[in-house]
Amino acid sequence: NQTSDALAMDASGRLYFVRTDESYLPVLSWSADKGRSWSRPVRINPPEVVQSVLTSITVTPEGRVGIAYYGSTDKQTWTGYLAISDNATTSAPEFETASVTRPGQPLMPEACCWASGPQEYTVARWAPDGSICGAFVATVPKGNARGVLGRLVPR
Repeated sequence: NQTSDALAMDASGRLYFVRTDESYLPVLSWSADKGRSWSRPVRINPPEVVQSVLTSITVTPEGRVGIAYYGSTDKQTWTGYLAISDNATTSAPEFETASVTRPGQPLMPEACCWASGPQEYTVARWAPDGSICGAFVATVPKGNARGVLGRLVPR
């Protein structure tokens, strides 16, 4: 599991950690005490995403959370997803989520990254206008790499 961009911190020192849980779905936890204790993990995926890998997080100084990850609706094909939460540390956080490709046009039209190695990755970053941007690189059939940039503009 990718962990290079799994941890972020806001201006108050609150830590945010995103990962794929034992059910292979993306979850977020946070800590307000420098990592001594953590919130219960909350799922960030929409119901149609049944498996995920390679989570990446970015957080604004105010605590706005942006997450990028690969998700699958059928455990066979994969696309990139972006999620934003303005209330990630509340008792009922909400995540606005969108895929970076159109339905039926996955980034990886085959089984995911387990066998392919380190060629797949995700990166999440904030744009100056407050939208979340994500970079997704995937190995596709015949070993070629394909990159896609996505952007989620909040409503």
